[in-house]
Amino acid sequence: MHFDGERYALGDFVVMPNHVHLLAAFPDADAMEKQFGSWLHFTAFRIHQAIGERGHFGNKSPSTTWSAVSSNTSTW
Repeated sequence: MHFDGERYALGDFVVMPNHVHLLAAFPDADAMEKQFGSWLHFTAFRIHQAIGERGHFGNKSPSTTWSAVSSNTSTW
């Protein structure tokens, strides 16, 4: 949510015990992929801080589903 309105437009989200579902709009597919990588990196870093461990965390290739929306769409 830190970059909501700058890098993306965040809609609704639900936090589950081991994953999250969210609706977000991005200017293009490249911006979406870059932000997704940033979320994964930040989340793994914070989990490692909390549990006091280092190294790989989670799946190397996470399962994602996304839908692209035209960049000129101004509303949800």
